[in-house]
Amino acid sequence: MAPRIAIPVPHSGDPEYAQRSLPQYERAVELAGGEAVRIPLDRSASAVMKVIERCDGVLLPGSKADVDPAKYDAERHPKTAPTTCASRFWGFATACRA
Repeated sequence: MAPRIAIPVPHSGDPEYAQRSLPQYERAVELAGGEAVRIPLDRSASAVMKVIERCDGVLLPGSKADVDPAKYDAERHPKTAPTTCASRFWGFATACRA
């Protein structure tokens, strides 16, 4: 059975980026012999965890957004997207570590 790899759906202020990038990530997983599993980040944490629990790994796609630098006592770089876009990725990554 192919390993199931969770990929959070890119969430940013650039929907075109998400539509363009997600299929490339999915294709890379498939070429490596895995099964890509989309994780919509507009679901509740418990719904996301139910999907994650059935996966063997996670691929975190790139984004223009940044994790809130205040978490690391740092300042935001002016070229990053607002933290609100990245907060869903951060929550996803935190859930995966649990």
